[in-house]
Amino acid sequence: MNIKTILNILSALLTILGLTMLFPAFVSWLYDESDVIFCLQSAGLAVFIGLPIWFMSRKSRKLRNRDGFIIVTFSGSLQRLLVHYHFIYPVLYQILRMHFLKQCLE
Repeated sequence: MNIKTILNILSALLTILGLTMLFPAFVSWLYDESDVIFCLQSAGLAVFIGLPIWFMSRKSRKLRNRDGFIIVTFSGSLQRLLVHYHFIYPVLYQILRMHFLKQCLE
């Protein structure tokens, strides 16, 4: 399993996802909707994570079938996580806050 090649492809897909998320942000801004900030946050996070990893692993090019399965699995998971970031973050923040308060009160 070639980790550098897998990271190269996953980070390239993540960067492309972030750049394509700018179009929905533009449409949301055009219609004056409140989703602009969430689209920009998710796009920025995807590009912020994807570009540095791609630059660090851009020279690796060997792939096998097993690597292809890993790429497909992780690319779908990463994309879903970053696209739904604005739904996941507030819930996770509330859970951690309640857990912390519960421990402080005990």
